[in-house]
Amino acid sequence: MAAVAAALLASAGCGGGEQPRKIARSPCPRAIAAVLGDGARSHLEDRAPSVLTCTYRAAGTPATAVRVTVDSAPQALTRFSRGVVERAQAHLGDRRAELPVEIGGVGVGAAWVAAPRELSATDGRRLVTVTVVTGSQPRATATAVARAVL
Repeated sequence: MAAVAAALLASAGCGGGEQPRKIARSPCPRAIAAVLGDGARSHLEDRAPSVLTCTYRAAGTPATAVRVTVDSAPQALTRFSRGVVERAQAHLGDRRAELPVEIGGVGVGAAWVAAPRELSATDGRRLVTVTVVTGSQPRATATAVARAVL
């Protein structure tokens, strides 16, 4: 019986050594890190079947941090349009910084809201929301990030 146990232990150790570790590749779009500059790092916040949320941080003066949600659920353009209209209706009478301002040159539709430093944009297939948490020139940053995704 001891000989059988020794043979089993010896065969369990065979196999050519340690297997190479697989490194998980981040689902967060690399193009966004490229927009933010050298050393920008991504962090996966949440992943659902049709929604991906990532945070990106880049060193610099001042440091930049953005939160990006990419939603690939159906009817992105319809949901984008409704969202812009509903936000405008909800904030009528509030300060202008709470109202969405449509901007061109980003997908088939984009709207910037200054107070939360947030840009929503769509290419008709995806709905992208970019929130600039820290950093200067938030609208320009959000626009560049949305373009990189779309």
